[in-house]
Amino acid sequence: MKKIILRYKGWFALTFFMKIMVGVVFISISLALQRIVDAAVTGDVKKLINTFIWVVGYFVVVGLTDYLHRIIEAYYITKTLCHFKKKIFEGLLRQDYVSFISKIQQPIFQV
Repeated sequence: MKKIILRYKGWFALTFFMKIMVGVVFISISLALQRIVDAAVTGDVKKLINTFIWVVGYFVVVGLTDYLHRIIEAYYITKTLCHFKKKIFEGLLRQDYVSFISKIQQPIFQV
């Protein structure tokens, strides 16, 4: 199983990196909320407008990062599962009929 998961090491590393990046981005939402509260408490309208523009841009970046992460993760999982299925079916096709039937007809639990 380890060989199958690590077959696409580059995609695995990119998926892992994106997972960490998305986590950091979502954690830093508190910084955006802190800026909004600070700008609202000080009463400076210009600073509040600039903060809202910054926060909207930040949320666009958050959305794009999350979207990119989901696409990369789905691509990696799809490639890995396709390779896994291919290996399973190749293993089944290479067995001779008698040994395959004998494995199927063995009871799972011995009483």
